[in-house]
Amino acid sequence: MRRSAYLLLLLFLIMAVETALSQTNLPAIDSCIVLRTLANGRSRMQPDGSLVASLSRGNTTEFYRVSGGECRRFSVVPVTAVAVAFNNTASKAYILHSKTWKGLLLTAIDLKAGKITATTTVPGKANSVSVSAEDSILAIASGPVIKTYDPETLRHQKVFWEATKQQQVVFNPVTQGQLASVAPANTIQVRDLVNDKLVMEIRAHMAPIVWLQFDPTGKKLASYDSHGRLLVWNLETQQLLMELDEPQSVPSFSNNGRIYWDNGFRRREVDLNDNDSVTLKPGDGDVALLKKASFKRVQIYPQPIIAYTPETGFLAGAAANIMINPKKPRKDPRNYLPSSIAPTVTYGFGGKQLNTGLMAEIFTGDGWQFNAKINYNINERNFFFGVGENAHRSNREAYTNDAFSFYGTILKQITHPVKAGLQYNFRHNTPADFEDGISSDPVFRGGWLGGLGPAIQLDFRDDIVYPSKGSLLDANIIWYSSRTGSNYSYSDLMLNYRKYFPLRFGRSQKVLALQAMVEATWNGQPPFYQLPYLGSDRIMRGVFRNLYIYPQVAMAQAEYRSTIIPNDNRYGYVLFAGAGDGATDFFKNYQSDIKFVYGAGYRHQLLPKMRVDMRIDAAFTSKGDFGIFAGAGVAF
Repeated sequence: MRRSAYLLLLLFLIMAVETALSQTNLPAIDSCIVLRTLANGRSRMQPDGSLVASLSRGNTTEFYRVSGGECRRFSVVPVTAVAVAFNNTASKAYILHSKTWKGLLLTAIDLKAGKITATTTVPGKANSVSVSAEDSILAIASGPVIKTYDPETLRHQKVFWEATKQQQVVFNPVTQGQLASVAPANTIQVRDLVNDKLVMEIRAHMAPIVWLQFDPTGKKLASYDSHGRLLVWNLETQQLLMELDEPQSVPSFSNNGRIYWDNGFRRREVDLNDNDSVTLKPGDGDVALLKKASFKRVQIYPQPIIAYTPETGFLAGAAANIMINPKKPRKDPRNYLPSSIAPTVTYGFGGKQLNTGLMAEIFTGDGWQFNAKINYNINERNFFFGVGENAHRSNREAYTNDAFSFYGTILKQITHPVKAGLQYNFRHNTPADFEDGISSDPVFRGGWLGGLGPAIQLDFRDDIVYPSKGSLLDANIIWYSSRTGSNYSYSDLMLNYRKYFPLRFGRSQKVLALQAMVEATWNGQPPFYQLPYLGSDRIMRGVFRNLYIYPQVAMAQAEYRSTIIPNDNRYGYVLFAGAGDGATDFFKNYQSDIKFVYGAGYRHQLLPKMRVDMRIDAAFTSKGDFGIFAGAGVAF
């Protein structure tokens, strides 16, 4: 800390002396001398070409003003800059410099007064810096993230986690929040920071890109690589306006729409609106300008699985999340939802069981929603503890069987928040095989189970993957009978309500999520594996799946969700608590035995931009239970 303070003090003193001298005895320098140094990417120019920062002279960074074909040095700072950016009024410069074990220093300099206005420490991998059109956002690229800061105070604002490493960040001077950067394989990416999404990709350069710049109108984007190849793109028409291998230095845009550079002998200017400029259509040669929707309609995210459940012990396997974006914008933008298909294969070492599954959630443009989950488990291992008040962990008996299940919903949108349709559940279990043989009790005999019934959904959430506000009500009733091929006859009612509240304190994104759930069976005897339960993935996370099973259950829980690092969605944590109970019939001779649960969990973002989190939760109950549960996505 002391070293940084001395360095900044020395920097300020030298700047003050240089600023005073700049008005007297520093000579004018021909602009081409400085501009030639830009060819190696070691200098930066203000968008209109009026200011130049040279990063290539020993252990100093020099600032020049360009006017009338001359470049006059007006300040020198005693640091080797990694990157420099100017604000749009040319009154401030931002320097990335002086790497230490803590990272790099980001320093803001008032060019008119010749003094430092703010400084902060940023990640050591930071490689470029840029300021937005309205001078409201300062962005740096650092590995696979783009971080934003307040240009006045340099206080950290937000983190944008990208899928690949980023460099050469530059803001559009007109469109608010639009930023271009260079990704691996010399790919240019144009993104919208306001809505946190990728807008466009450009793939054309074979050599590393050393310069990237928007024109003053914000409609054109120019790129220049280390082999001297210059490309200029029209982002509105998605056309390549110009391709030249002639430039010997990095170009710049003039205020009249021309692009110019020094070719070693004289200044060269090209009018991009001239009919003589080179025009190519997307797809010509090795050039490609692609919108996000066209090259990322189908996205596949493989995912290894390592988990633990009390029943199976350690699980290992693999899954994939296949996201399918709609072909085109839909009449109602609220229906613009990606469909997903997720196959899964796992092996449980504790019970030598093989589990295979396929989960699908399909949305159509006219408001249909198809949810389905298919599972086939071989040698599935579970425990039986008893039912209802007769259950106790000391009664634990292990059993195995094979199970096939196919269940889900078919919904049609009636109005924006209201969907209605059909709920279905079909499954087949072989008889439960206990350690002492197959039981003669009818609830263990297995067989076919089939049921259908109406379903309704009221969805007011702001997002289906990671909701932060709004509510969701799912309600359905299923009747099982011989008419649907079932060996069991009974009725099952499910009510599931969730409410989300965004919390407005601090800098991290915080959400308070509430859930209330009731499931009741009556008018018959369901098999024990189909009874409502409290454990496992419901309120008592990680507790044995069959420890608390009843003909009827009711539960409520709350979860506080937050990020560990302010405004960085990659790492998060949750705190949760809840209560639940069960009964043979809540309306007849009910005696309360409420189970309380509390715990905490860690979240790690798996899919950038989509808030699909890996989660690990540890839960404790008032009955002395402890469980660990792992999964993907929000708990509810």
